[in-house]
Parts: sequence; C-alpha cells; structure tokens
Amino acid sequence: MDKAKKTVVALLQCLERNEDPAGVPGIGFLKEGRFVLTERRKAAMDLDALPWPNYEGFGFRERLDAAKSSDRAPFWDVFDHPREYPLVAARSCPYSCTFCYSSEARTLPAAVHRIHHARA
Repeated sequence: MDKAKKTVVALLQCLERNEDPAGVPGIGFLKEGRFVLTERRKAAMDLDALPWPNYEGFGFRERLDAAKSSDRAPFWDVFDHPREYPLVAARSCPYSCTFCYSSEARTLPAAVHRIHHARA
C-alpha cells in the first residue's frame, strides 16, 4: 500500500474512533480556525520491492509486436524498431516543482531489468 492509501486508511480509522487527527502523519486540516500540518509520512517502501504491472492479461506482447514506430509519426516509415514500450519507473513526477512534496523512483538497474524482461 502506498503513502496516500496508508494516510487515508489511518485518517478514516482515526475519525471512526473519534480521535484527534493530529496524530495521523501526512495530513493538513483546520482545528479551531488554525491550519495544522502533521509530520510527513515516510516513504511507503522501496519501489523496487513492488511487482511490475502484469500486462500479459491484456495481450500486451501481441499489441507490442503489431505496433510500429511509424504508427505515431508517419514520416518514420523506414523504421520498424525500436518499438515504444510504456514503462513507468516512478511515482509522482520527475520534476522539482515547489508545490510537490517528493518523487519516488525505482532504481536504474530495476528499470533496465524490466526492459530486458519485456524483450524476452
């Protein structure tokens, strides 16, 4: 379970027990007209420990084999490879905007391993 889901579950359990939400990490709320910001919730886990999505149930390999690079850009008709492979190796976005709190990413070896696994 990721940080957001853990936070929602903890908040709902807190509210269900009529407890003070100030003990729930990762939230902000109004209390007596003042904004309260609790401590940050720690990272849920190492992303490399999470399983990769299983695309096989959707016929992913067949669709990948049927796709050509030129499907997206007609002037690339001379190229059949490399094909595009949707790979999400991070949560959040890779940018450092001031309004974002963090970005979590898999390690480079884990992402490369996934690409090699997809090619097999």
